[in-house]
Amino acid sequence: MSYRLSVPRFRCIEDRRGIAAAELAILAPVVIVLMMGVGELGQRLLINQRLSTAASRIGDLITHETSLTANRLATVFDAASRLINQDDFANDGTVIITGIGGEPGGVRRVLWQERGTGTLDEQSRIGTPGQVANLPADLTIAAGRTVVAVEIFYHRQSLFGFMLPNDTIVKTSIHRGRTGELPAIAPDT
Repeated sequence: MSYRLSVPRFRCIEDRRGIAAAELAILAPVVIVLMMGVGELGQRLLINQRLSTAASRIGDLITHETSLTANRLATVFDAASRLINQDDFANDGTVIITGIGGEPGGVRRVLWQERGTGTLDEQSRIGTPGQVANLPADLTIAAGRTVVAVEIFYHRQSLFGFMLPNDTIVKTSIHRGRTGELPAIAPDT
């Protein structure tokens, strides 16, 4: 005669119903946060690319000119807002265009500066007219020559408020004149 030892079974351990729901409850927040992070990062990369392209194209437009007038700069600023194509740029961004001239001894001085396309209160990182320009050390400007710098500032709002901080993105593009020097803004005729 054999005796069988009976071990009590727990029905809840053997019951597999509801495991998928429990796994989903654990993984769903992680997946959602990852998807939000991808969206936030994608938005930031798109804005960075858009601002870099706009700064380069604006500088290119200006350096094709033989002289600049206030009317021509207004047209360029209008083109800038179309290039940037960001709905909130009027309140959260600005474009600053600066003419910088070379002087004897390698001094680089801000000759003129105009601001347009947006109302964000940011100051040029290059300097103000009359000041020595804050430019990369390896950028040389021969005496009597000019370059044009385009700075675009945009205060980026985070999509979700907690993934990446709200911050100001700055893109700068520096261009040498192609058709002549631009030492000043000429009066409109």
